[in-house]
Amino acid sequence: AVIEKGAIIVPGVCCEAHACIGIKCVTCWGLHIKEHTMMGPNCHFFSQPHKRTISGKYVFRGFEDHKPIYIGPDCWIGYNVVVTGGVSIFEGCTIGASAVVTKDIPPFSLAAGNPAIVKKHYDAPDGYYD
Repeated sequence: AVIEKGAIIVPGVCCEAHACIGIKCVTCWGLHIKEHTMMGPNCHFFSQPHKRTISGKYVFRGFEDHKPIYIGPDCWIGYNVVVTGGVSIFEGCTIGASAVVTKDIPPFSLAAGNPAIVKKHYDAPDGYYD
């Protein structure tokens, strides 16, 4: 694995062979990055959201339970992407720059936006996007 300059790696991160954590990326507990996955600079991964009241006041009440994040093999995570807890990004996906990923992304998909949605699917045998 390659860890670029300024990346913050916390305990509980698993980064497999030939994967890359980009410049100034921030990782979280429970982040699992499979082989041959790369990411651009300034990506952020958050597995533990804050607890808050429902009275309309945002009063800090500690943290919720950790929700692991899985990133499959052969993925590309673009610049400044945010991935929230409990999300899986499956094999062969591309995530566009500045996307906010709040839900699972199926294999061989291109997702972008805030929140990220699937824009295209990649046909692996043919080698083209739909």
